[in-house]
Order: sequence, then structure tokens, then C-alpha cells
Amino acid sequence: MTKQLDITPLTRIGELLETYPELENILIGYVPAFKKLRNPILRRTVAKVATVEKAASIAGIDVRELVVRLRRAAGQSVDDTTESDSASVEDEIHRWSQPPPWIDASKVNVSIDADALLEAGEVPISRIVQAARQLSGDQVILVTSTFRPVPLIEALEKQGFRLFLRQAEPNRFETFVCRLSGQSQAGNDDWPGP
Repeated sequence: MTKQLDITPLTRIGELLETYPELENILIGYVPAFKKLRNPILRRTVAKVATVEKAASIAGIDVRELVVRLRRAAGQSVDDTTESDSASVEDEIHRWSQPPPWIDASKVNVSIDADALLEAGEVPISRIVQAARQLSGDQVILVTSTFRPVPLIEALEKQGFRLFLRQAEPNRFETFVCRLSGQSQAGNDDWPGP
């Protein structure tokens, strides 16, 4: 059987690793947080939604660089990458450059260590979304991680939460989460969970 999967920024990590399991170490080399994908629970959940573009964003690297590296390792042509492949990553970096006025450390009422949850075999998104639903007024959740939690950010933004991501140290990210003004606690029950 011939392997056939065009590796692009939109390729899902789960599909990539099913088709090219030999690319796992290359991916982990670029995105060390993806070591946790060896956990079967995370492999079934996170890998099904995360894309190569998200992996590059989490690692803070150019998506074209990651796509080219993965294509070469899979024996695919690298001539198909375009300038637009990295446009959304650049937009993401610019978006987080200035902290919004609602960031206030005194209003942080919940702190969650995403890495500790992953080490315990839990999917952080479920726990964080549950905590976000419990926020009231101008309370804030602080999520710390050694990676950019792009899938978490997207899930919470879809539910209408305000977020801000900052890189506190070279391998430490802080994601702040709060409700939008007037957002009710019951208004976010459409989250399907893990």
C-alpha cells in the first residue's frame, strides 16, 4: 500500500502520524510538547484537531519550515510551499503583542498548570473550559504551559471568552482567560468536552 497524504499547514497531526508514523520524532523535535501525544488519550483527542500549522504556532516556528521538514522526511516535493502558509502565524504573533486592559494579576482566581494535567494523563482543555464556565464578573483564569496552547485558545474564543497569551520565559507561556462583559455562566454549554 502506497502512503498518500499531502502534508500542508492544514494537515491534522493525527492523520499525519497515522500515515507517516516515522515523522513522530521529527515533529517532537520541533514541538517537544507533542511528546505527550504518545499518551493514547491525548492521541485520540488533541491529535485529531491539531494541525501542522497549530504545531508550528505552539512551537513558535515558521509553519513553512515545519512543512518543508516534514515533506522532505516523507519524500514529498517541497516546491509547493507558499508565502501565505505563514501569514496566519505572523498574524497570531502580532495579535498578542500588547496586553489588554483587563489583565490584572489581582483578579486571577484560578491557576491551572496545563503541563501537570498532561503529565497526569488529563486533557487540559476540558478542565480549563469547565473552570472558565465558573467565572463570574471580572475574575480571571491563568493557564501556564511550556507550549502555546493554540487549540485551547480557539475552543475558548469560539465560546466567547476573552483571552490573552504572553510568553513569560523562553519555555513558559501564560494564557489569561475571562468572560466578556455581560456573558452569562450558562451561555457556554455547547462545549462537547473531550
